[in-house]
Amino acid sequence: MDQDALIPTRHLDMGMSLGSTKPKEYFLKGPIPLRWLHKAATLPGKAYTLGTIIWWFYGMNPTEPIKVTSKSLKEFSISEDAYRDGLQRLEAADLVSVIRRPGQRSEIRVREV
Repeated sequence: MDQDALIPTRHLDMGMSLGSTKPKEYFLKGPIPLRWLHKAATLPGKAYTLGTIIWWFYGMNPTEPIKVTSKSLKEFSISEDAYRDGLQRLEAADLVSVIRRPGQRSEIRVREV
């Protein structure tokens, strides 16, 4: 007796073959201390949004200093002025440490609260 004849089956097309890949979806990697986020959220301007970007970069490579790219600032609607202002506010709140070098992006490290 043919097994296929006993069990009705239907071909299910999921729209992807085994060799295809989904578009890359970015994500924010945690854990992110809630106290850090709370402190950043109380700062004016785009400091909190910048802090989120910094944690995004930190999640990708926590051992290296972070250099926020122009592309990521544009993606989150942060101007260069808002970036500099936000970075100063995060630094003054002791949430990040920053090394500034002329002609280069600042090197940022996340600080624990």
